[in-house]
Amino acid sequence: MMKRDVPVYLITGFLESGKTQFLDFTIHQSYFQIPDKTLLILCEEGEEEYDEESLKKVNTVIEIIEDPEDFNADTLQMLNKKHHPGRVLVEYNPLWSVDKFYQTDMPRYWDLAQHIVTVDASTFQIYMNNMKSLFMEMIRNADLVIFNRCQDEHPLANFRRSVKVVNSRAEVVFENEEGEIDDIFQDEMPYDMNADIIDIEDIDYGIWYVDMMDNLDKYVDKTVRFKGQVLKSRELNAGFFVPGRMAMTCCADDTQFIGYICKNPAAKRLRIGSWVTVTAKVKDEFMEVYNGRGPVLYATEIEAAEITLLYNFYKEELKRELEAFLVAFRCGNDLYPDETARCYKENDVEAPERTDEEKRMLKKAAWYSNFMDKRKPPTALIGEPEEED
Repeated sequence: MMKRDVPVYLITGFLESGKTQFLDFTIHQSYFQIPDKTLLILCEEGEEEYDEESLKKVNTVIEIIEDPEDFNADTLQMLNKKHHPGRVLVEYNPLWSVDKFYQTDMPRYWDLAQHIVTVDASTFQIYMNNMKSLFMEMIRNADLVIFNRCQDEHPLANFRRSVKVVNSRAEVVFENEEGEIDDIFQDEMPYDMNADIIDIEDIDYGIWYVDMMDNLDKYVDKTVRFKGQVLKSRELNAGFFVPGRMAMTCCADDTQFIGYICKNPAAKRLRIGSWVTVTAKVKDEFMEVYNGRGPVLYATEIEAAEITLLYNFYKEELKRELEAFLVAFRCGNDLYPDETARCYKENDVEAPERTDEEKRMLKKAAWYSNFMDKRKPPTALIGEPEEED
């Protein structure tokens, strides 16, 4: 007889995020019953505990792995031989690294069927502020993300976008004490959806990207305008490019480019990496790179955005250079008051330690002073009256 695949369900989430409650409820549902044994592997002990006698009634056994070093191929092989399960549930500790789970060799015929993440909505923002990289690692390959304990005051739409930017294919579900919540995304967008041209500000790019991914029908035939960086691919024809932005997924060193395909004859002349302001009409079309239908932008106008960006950058650089030049000029022309001046007497305190920026400016000033000719401008140019004949 041919051996059947053993589906493996990975359930992970921070401590007290509802993993045990979710699993215990699911295991006892009639639709979840199978004739073979279910192996439940626990990698941490939370506040809630399983009733082993109750689990026996649904043909489920528990095995506990206490140390991350013990979660390895040998241990899993031993459990497989011991129980010969028809299904495996793993309540996994994310502090052990979800990436490690994916890198661990599974016994033959074990096949990952679903990756589920549970999130306590009441503590989500605290974890995002303090353990963002771990959360991003958890959801990067997740099939389902469940936010439980949701309340009206929680910014659920923002929670969903946080997941979708990292993992666009993940299904995101919200639950309160009574069950699943519907229609939470009727919140107002930070841009005017009724405008002739919908202007997407830089700070709102991620919101627009995710919302159009999930609600393409409300954008079709509308015109959008946004700033993005040019990306080209060999998978796209000459008349296509992707104007997008880098989005942080796990940490500052772990980012990915997000954007939608854009069509315009001028695409072949655009330089990869250059910044452009794109005005485009949104269409819903089949594209091979999408493996299906998705947003396609038909650009009616493409403007170089680098001029403004470079101007703003060098304007600040020139301001700093001018400050250093003025310091050198004042020193070279003895324009500072001497030490007997009143300002020195009133401020006879120890000078604070200079900042790195101040040290850099003084170093630059010293360099300027090496070649400055020290000559003062004509007195007429600095406001002194000329002598009459």
